[in-house]
Amino acid sequence: MNIDQARQGLEEWAQGGRDAVFSMAEEFGASRETVEEDPLRLLPLWDDFVASLPLDEFDDDDWFWLQSQIAAYVAYVLVHVHGGRWEVAGDASAPQDFKYVVTVAGWDGAEHQVDVFDLAYEELGHRPPVVTRMLGNAEVLAGVTVQEE
Repeated sequence: MNIDQARQGLEEWAQGGRDAVFSMAEEFGASRETVEEDPLRLLPLWDDFVASLPLDEFDDDDWFWLQSQIAAYVAYVLVHVHGGRWEVAGDASAPQDFKYVVTVAGWDGAEHQVDVFDLAYEELGHRPPVVTRMLGNAEVLAGVTVQEE
């Protein structure tokens, strides 16, 4: 797939992310309506879920699945709480020369791109991994946190 094909399939990509969020919410016992109303209500459930995982037993597929699920949730919050949008950005360092990012208008009026997959990957390297911290870091990268004076 090249960048133009990725851009043409962007809505399908975004829908896959939303489906992942709703599927995990269902696993947590939350309804789709609850997520649509306030996706932040899932945050403590995410933290409890990740804390319960046998991370020392994870193989590469398990890590990729967890990274993808967390990235989908963080992206959903950036889109639905902070008015972000999915985009395809060129990236010469990526295997396919592009990456999926969430673009958010920050408090400074500038648009900030957040690579939620890279963020989740980096944050999963911390022990224990905490989704609340991941989301907070995404919000800082998106420029939607209140600036210190």
